[in-house]
Amino acid sequence: MDIFANMDTTVDRNTPYTRRPWITAALSLRFNDALTYREIAEQLNISTSSMHKMFKRFRR
Repeated sequence: MDIFANMDTTVDRNTPYTRRPWITAALSLRFNDALTYREIAEQLNISTSSMHKMFKRFRR
């Protein structure tokens, strides 16, 4: 039997932000530099929909 068969590798809300450094960069670009979601996505090379979803979660 494989030891890692039952290991959960999904990223959940408890994943540290150090594994996702683009989040703090995106927040800084949005609130300090007043960039749009599209401009942030282009700078960080992330899809616009990902940016929109991240800020939607942030507002909640």
